[in-house]
Amino acid sequence: MTPLRVLRKPMPLVMAIRLSLLPLAGLAAAPVFAAAQYDITAGELDHALNQYAARSGITLSADASLTRGKHSPDLHGSFETEEGLRRLLNGSGLRLKPLGKNVWTLELDPTPVTAESTLTVVG
Repeated sequence: MTPLRVLRKPMPLVMAIRLSLLPLAGLAAAPVFAAAQYDITAGELDHALNQYAARSGITLSADASLTRGKHSPDLHGSFETEEGLRRLLNGSGLRLKPLGKNVWTLELDPTPVTAESTLTVVG
């Protein structure tokens, strides 16, 4: 009987597979977007959102007509990504819509019906 031959040299296909998987090793070590420090003054909403996206490293895309003429409150302190965005959008009539990992867009926030906006007909 012939003994099995042990391959000491990696075959080209094995090496190609190993090299193609190498970038995936970095994903496990990729940083999670934790809380970051922000110092954004109240002003035009689109400017505040641009500053926030640049500082947090996220992608935020939206139709410019949604933010036109809207203002944001101050944002000072340490916030996680979504929390800070929600604070900037507070009172704007807009809400966040996630599109993927660290990718967001804006959409109109449907106004909830309240008791004050109901119509009572008498007679």
